[in-house]
Amino acid sequence: MSNKAVFRLRGENDPDAIYGVAGNPHTFRGLVSLLPVNGGRGFCARFVDLVAVDEFSAGWILGYASGNEPMFSPDEFPESRIERERDFYHSNGYPLPIQCSGLVCVNAVNGDRGNVDVETVYACYARVLSRISDWVGKELEWAPVLDGQVLYELRSSDPGTCEIESLFGRLNVDWQKSGDLQDWNLQLSAEGEGFPFSNFETILSFEHASSMAHVPNLSVNLDADGNSPSIADMAGISDQISTLFTGIVRDMDADCASISPSRAAMLANGFRFTIDDDSDPVLAFPGWQTYMSGRVADRCGIDGLPPGFTASRYSDGVLIEFHDGIERFGANEANVLANCLDEDC
Repeated sequence: MSNKAVFRLRGENDPDAIYGVAGNPHTFRGLVSLLPVNGGRGFCARFVDLVAVDEFSAGWILGYASGNEPMFSPDEFPESRIERERDFYHSNGYPLPIQCSGLVCVNAVNGDRGNVDVETVYACYARVLSRISDWVGKELEWAPVLDGQVLYELRSSDPGTCEIESLFGRLNVDWQKSGDLQDWNLQLSAEGEGFPFSNFETILSFEHASSMAHVPNLSVNLDADGNSPSIADMAGISDQISTLFTGIVRDMDADCASISPSRAAMLANGFRFTIDDDSDPVLAFPGWQTYMSGRVADRCGIDGLPPGFTASRYSDGVLIEFHDGIERFGANEANVLANCLDEDC
């Protein structure tokens, strides 16, 4: 076995269950193709679930994990973000989801399926980009990102509906050919020197069919370089962060939205909600502040919130807040809230 990588599966107690590497399945980052040494059907497993049988295998899996790390340009992303991505990947065996990659993460989703025109979604997204620039107090140079690489700066620092639609066509070739694309997304990033946050990332996604958008979803990642505040320092600017969040809720006409520190967002369970009796459930995430529109709040029993959370009226819906602050909101608090909302919605 000294020249072949062989493993046991973590948690498996059969002493004869040993597996050899059959290759890289080239499906999802972090997966390894395995075959039972004693014969049988092959399967895939994440590298974190493999226990090396010998020293050669231990070195092989370490090299495989390092060679498949998510790639980011150090000139375009803060080192703290790159380290956060790498640490998560090596701990969990899969990349950190884009919607929880920032030091602070905003997620907003509209539960409508087929009732929102794509032009309306483009306009909402344009308002969000403009709001972030206004929040920072300077014009941000937005640039599209593809596969972790920043492409080019947009001509306008305040892109409008037409430019966003044009980006959609340029970055999604399949849509240009067919006029129809499911699971479309657009990722734009910008730097903001001289502000508590130094990097801003927005990701708009929805299922596209004809001229309609299904369940438009927006994520905003706020990140910091070495000179910017950590989560422990966020208490002093929590009012500013909350102002941005509630503005995004209005801009996106969200049914559910939340804002969380990364340590909570990356490990939190989601909860599902519906907007009426005939609609399919939609996934949302809990946060330090969690917003629900009126049509969602009316269907959820928010009177029995967990200790530490309070609800108040905001706009036409409800804003749920963890009253110990964003700096104390972690994965445990997020999952307690998610479990409560998932049961009731």
